[in-house]
Amino acid sequence: MTTGVIIGAGWVAQNCYLPAFKKLGISLGAAADISIEAAKRLTEQSGGLAVTTIEEALLQRPDICVIATPNFLHARQSLEALIYSGLVLCEKPLAVSLGELALLKTAVLDDRLHISTPNRFRPDVIALMTAIKRGNIGDPLRVKITWRRKSGIPRPGSWYTNTALSGGGALIDIGSHAIDCGMMLLGFPQCRSAHVLKAGLSDPDCPPGADWMPSRAQDGGCFDVECSGRGNFGLDAGKLLEVDVSWNAICGEDKTIIEVEGTAGCACLKTLFGYAPVNSFAPILTIWGKEGKRESVFSFTRSPAVDFGGMLGALLGQKNDGAPGPATFNEGIEVARMIMNGYQTAEFPWLAGLA
Repeated sequence: MTTGVIIGAGWVAQNCYLPAFKKLGISLGAAADISIEAAKRLTEQSGGLAVTTIEEALLQRPDICVIATPNFLHARQSLEALIYSGLVLCEKPLAVSLGELALLKTAVLDDRLHISTPNRFRPDVIALMTAIKRGNIGDPLRVKITWRRKSGIPRPGSWYTNTALSGGGALIDIGSHAIDCGMMLLGFPQCRSAHVLKAGLSDPDCPPGADWMPSRAQDGGCFDVECSGRGNFGLDAGKLLEVDVSWNAICGEDKTIIEVEGTAGCACLKTLFGYAPVNSFAPILTIWGKEGKRESVFSFTRSPAVDFGGMLGALLGQKNDGAPGPATFNEGIEVARMIMNGYQTAEFPWLAGLA
């Protein structure tokens, strides 16, 4: 039986990784969190040890170690996990500074470290990627991804909104997923230039939080990150990636739109990434290409176990027709580097009402 440990027992561990472990039959050997109570909430459902340090969890010598801690811990804990675990899956971003990225590139010597990219395993995204691979729109040249949340700031005042702990706001959070998806659709060309515009709140002291990820009593601290981010990334072969993400956009409902322009057509996927609750939503993929216009409608399964389960299953060698593999170390490095370089030269107006 495959054994795994989870480092960090927060929202994503409880709601995404634990259901995926159960779906795949992965035995939870240990859960580690600085809060022993949080660790116990994971282990009381699935067994295993509840501990407070990564070192104690890794004594289980797991087949796979999931790093689901605050961003500033990802680089260091990934390196620790590689010593004792067969495979390591780290939440995005892989690092929060260019210095950490340089350290990782020097220290990681094999292909056991991967980055969490569950959106690659959604049926609607797989269908879009398959159409592009088949040449339905020719060579993809430009991708624009828009992901807007109506009210989705994760736990204001927690580590999510503290640059020193998170590395940034909406762009490094949900933007990491958007950039990975766009780069995957374009074939992961190297990024040559980055221009980022960030916007926050005029009064960041008491912003509304996401109702599906409520703030905790101990939250209420720092809020110095962007609530929205727009990035233009110039890539090799004249390709272009545009990303527009927001935690609290002025819009009717949460939405994700992926637009792809190719040499022989274009495609548009209207869907919703993430797991914010919705009343009804049917993803629609429209392709205008060599075969004329074609439209596909997908049932919308709000189940993290499906996406995260597909990702973990692929990491463990299970076949998933049409789906790519989990993001590799080099792909994770490139996505983080794009964000870090963009942040270094970003414009950051704190504008009332702009998010």
